Amino acid sequence: MLLPQTTESLSSDSLGSHRFANLFPAPTEAQIASMTESIRAVGQQEPIITHEGKILDGRIRDAACQRLEVKPWIEPFKGSDALMFVIARNIPRRHLTTSQRAMVGAGAATLAVGDNQHSEGLPIGRCSELFGVSQRAIARAKVVRQYGVPELIDAVINRQLAVAKAVSIAKLPKEQQSRSLAALSILGRAPAATKRSGRPNRSSRPTMPSLPLSRGQQTLVDELTERWDEADVLARESFLKYALKGLNHLERILTQLEVVGTPSPETETTACKSSGQTTSRQADVGGVS
Repeated sequence: MLLPQTTESLSSDSLGSHRFANLFPAPTEAQIASMTESIRAVGQQEPIITHEGKILDGRIRDAACQRLEVKPWIEPFKGSDALMFVIARNIPRRHLTTSQRAMVGAGAATLAVGDNQHSEGLPIGRCSELFGVSQRAIARAKVVRQYGVPELIDAVINRQLAVAKAVSIAKLPKEQQSRSLAALSILGRAPAATKRSGRPNRSSRPTMPSLPLSRGQQTLVDELTERWDEADVLARESFLKYALKGLNHLERILTQLEVVGTPSPETETTACKSSGQTTSRQADVGGVS
């Protein structure tokens, strides 16, 4: 196996994850296994980036190298803004849900980013722009991070619970939060599980088109997502009923627009015959002039 040459080829045995890297969900077993096979086949293609003695980017590569028992390719961070580096590296390549992006944004908003560890994090407005979620969603996620028990925070990060639901649990006394999670069948459930309950499965949530959205459009999408997660069965059925009525009305409008739109040659010929007129096109094919 060939590893790229570097001036800093250190062992990462004693390195942990940097607090900026920990804003994002931890690597999954599937991700580590896939990276392990990739490095086994073609070697480590990108370096592990460290900052302040911790792994800033490359936690999956590090775990894979540990499994293969090979010396990882490590380089120090050479930029000026480590937090923005981590955000730029992770947002495009991760398929995060709205709730996950809100939790990451909340972490960045509350994180001490200065050298003295006492400076404030990024403004909520800036986090909203960076992570593509509404300020309301980030504010809710901040409540979850500040008052939620670790199991509640993990449930949102691992796609088991929407932040809109988690914020109501976070406002409960800590001893009640775990009981609420147990009642929702969250504790002890794998992140990918879809255990059925009395509420509709979250996969039934209306999906949004994966098109570039403006800030205002993204805010509307986030609000719809949050309201859907908060709604009970009757509310969701009522929403779908009225949404279908709206679609039927839109279909009738589009049908009328097609009728009064620009006529095709066949439609024009039919209309002329009905009025007793003959077009030059008809004369060309033997029509009576």
